[in-house]
Amino acid sequence: MRQLTSFYHVARLGSVFKAARTLRLGQLTVTSHVLKLEEEFSITLFDSIRRPVKLTSDGSDFLKFVTLVLTSIDALKTQMEFAGRRGSIVVGAYRNLVTHHLPIGIQKFRDVYTDVRIRLLARSYNPLV
Repeated sequence: MRQLTSFYHVARLGSVFKAARTLRLGQLTVTSHVLKLEEEFSITLFDSIRRPVKLTSDGSDFLKFVTLVLTSIDALKTQMEFAGRRGSIVVGAYRNLVTHHLPIGIQKFRDVYTDVRIRLLARSYNPLV
């Protein structure tokens, strides 16, 4: 993922320096990531003679796929963050607690976790256990 991300930023920004600064990495690290991709796929991604950095035809094709991959990964991360905020819980407590003390805490919880269903059970000790 790091290698793909480095390549993506170099391709979009046209500069290893700008990509490194954006990613908060050293230029050598970003260059190493790109070189590893070139070795892995046996292709040349950039025309290293030109400034700003220009993609080769293989690099342009590679960028299309990398963009799809990174977009999908971002969507997956978003979905997984959202998934962690869904579901349901059951809270059981004495009637007095459910009536007088839990509503404030439950409301604060619902403000943060809007998709979590909460079921409150007001019971005496033995049924709760």
